[in-house]
Amino acid sequence: PESPAERAGLRPGDVIREINRLPVKSVRDFEQATRNLNPGDRALVLVKRGEASTFLSINPEPAA
Repeated sequence: PESPAERAGLRPGDVIREINRLPVKSVRDFEQATRNLNPGDRALVLVKRGEASTFLSINPEPAA
């Protein structure tokens, strides 16, 4: 609760499949896809939620 992920629209159990159309299959893929994102930029995230997939447009937050 109250995490940056929740504020971005992610829910427990969501699986991130893509960030800005870059496939995410591992933590390393996630790190590479998010490396150049800056606060204030929008990121298009494809999420598998249950049996469905959905796109979220999120603003990354700076690391604490």
